[in-house]
Amino acid sequence: MRSPTTLSFAAVCLVAAVALYLPSAVLNLRVGSGITAKLVCSGVFASGREAEDVFRQDVDPIAHYIVTYTVDHEHKHVDVVSLPRWLPGGASLAARAVYTGSTYGCRLVYDDYPTVPLPAAGQGTADPQEATATTTSWPQGDAGASDGVPAELLARIDAIVQGQLARDPQTINTRAVVVVHNDRIIGEGYGTGVTSATRLQGWSMTKSFNNAVVGRLLKLGKLDPAFLDQPLGSNVPEWAAPSDPRGNITLNHLLTATSGLEFNEMYGGSNDPATMLFTLPDAAAYAAQKPLAHPIGSVWSYSSGTSNIISRLVRQAVFKGNDAEYWRFPHDEFFGKIGANSAIIETDASGTFVMSSFSYLTARDWARFGLLYLHKGNWLGEQLLDAAWVDESVQPANNSGSVYGKQFWLARNKATADGANHNWGWHKDVPEDLFRSSGYNEQHVYVIPSHNLVVVRLGLTPGGSPAWDPAGFLNAIIDALPASKQ
Repeated sequence: MRSPTTLSFAAVCLVAAVALYLPSAVLNLRVGSGITAKLVCSGVFASGREAEDVFRQDVDPIAHYIVTYTVDHEHKHVDVVSLPRWLPGGASLAARAVYTGSTYGCRLVYDDYPTVPLPAAGQGTADPQEATATTTSWPQGDAGASDGVPAELLARIDAIVQGQLARDPQTINTRAVVVVHNDRIIGEGYGTGVTSATRLQGWSMTKSFNNAVVGRLLKLGKLDPAFLDQPLGSNVPEWAAPSDPRGNITLNHLLTATSGLEFNEMYGGSNDPATMLFTLPDAAAYAAQKPLAHPIGSVWSYSSGTSNIISRLVRQAVFKGNDAEYWRFPHDEFFGKIGANSAIIETDASGTFVMSSFSYLTARDWARFGLLYLHKGNWLGEQLLDAAWVDESVQPANNSGSVYGKQFWLARNKATADGANHNWGWHKDVPEDLFRSSGYNEQHVYVIPSHNLVVVRLGLTPGGSPAWDPAGFLNAIIDALPASKQ
């Protein structure tokens, strides 16, 4: 029989272990519940997919063992409950995501937070099929998107696209590919359960919409160019104290990921991105309260947090409380003008667009976005963004190793002498002028001006699988093009 001393010591150890690990376990359960509710809601109501398909493919497999979900099709929301056996006393954690409509998609709601109501209707297309079933000519519409493309070229590119779609669905799982050359679609294909009308999530490709919104505001004169380099202390409540050094952060620092703010972009478990996106009602507030980890402007550090600070900054400093105009702006002044009628950018419970991660568009609408930047902000003769803004946006940020601009990734075959030492592997063998919007699980819009080329690749490739060979894929397409890009 064990002595009381031994039992007491064991009890102390147990209590210490619970005290140490329970908060993390609870947070992980909250993250798992939030991820499941949000992804299933958006997958079902924004993308039109089957709930179990979304849960099985898109939600982390660990969540399959710790949560259950229900979909209310009548009221358009998803409820998730963590399995009681995982918490002391049989307690459980719940999450709910609510579909707000075809313009704003789904968002998580919280019992202890007054969710900001969104407009009942917006400028988006209720059914993405309506956006594709149009007689308007490409690229504004979808008619005649491949007109004039030689049959031989279509066949060569189709073989590459179909080969990509046929690769192992467990490790690659390409869902959609659109290839645009000389403004015509020369290749297009979709995986199982996906069509040209399916909205697919962009994850961090959404960050590039920050660039477009800021660029459009500059073009319209709603944002003074001088504001880009002004200290933001008076515009960010968390940094308002005169003694707070964070008040010297500028919008350009935020755009180029050189703010110096602490933010751990590593994925898995209760990391900063997951905590911010799936457990809290105000993503920007979470990021803005972070302390400085480095002197402002001295270190490049990719951050989803700063992308959401930008979004809230635009809402508060530019639109100054006119939420109706803020919510309409992406559709009225950007998506609608380029025919991207399927576009959804989702908000958090505070009503701020989650510009780090939450967007859903059809593959063709992602291609339209790439075309706008290929043409330096010009859309069918209308200059939506200044060409100088586009050029500036794809110049290397300080200390980024020449891999990042302003919410866009860059392809540089050799890091320049700006002090960074990053190994970005596959970039070594792609055209030097390539830039891209890129997101989690290998979502990409590639823009390659030297070949007059835009390539969209959407899928589910967990963990940057080494089997996914972007350089090989892109170079096969380039090699199949006519000798001249004209």
